[in-house]
Amino acid sequence: MVVAVEGQELNKVYRRTDDGSDPSHCQLCIDHEVMVEPGRGIALMPDDIHSIHTTGSVPTRHLHMYGMALEKLDDRRAFDMGTGEILPYNKNFMAPTATARA
Repeated sequence: MVVAVEGQELNKVYRRTDDGSDPSHCQLCIDHEVMVEPGRGIALMPDDIHSIHTTGSVPTRHLHMYGMALEKLDDRRAFDMGTGEILPYNKNFMAPTATARA
């Protein structure tokens, strides 16, 4: 689920147009778009494919709630719209940077 505290974030939701038989490639098209802003959020299911886009100079503060900590979501995938390649999402990039204090 994504909700906004401040600003706008465009969420593009994609639909697979292939038969899903190749786990390393896919064909996608945009199914619909949702502008997440105060008063309007979006709920996504685990198999949904989406991208987020922020532009402009207005600050955005949004809450992304995934149901589990990002570092525990080990089946996330990235989709290359140009090549159709499906890759493991960079789990290390999403790992928390804060360290525990003794």
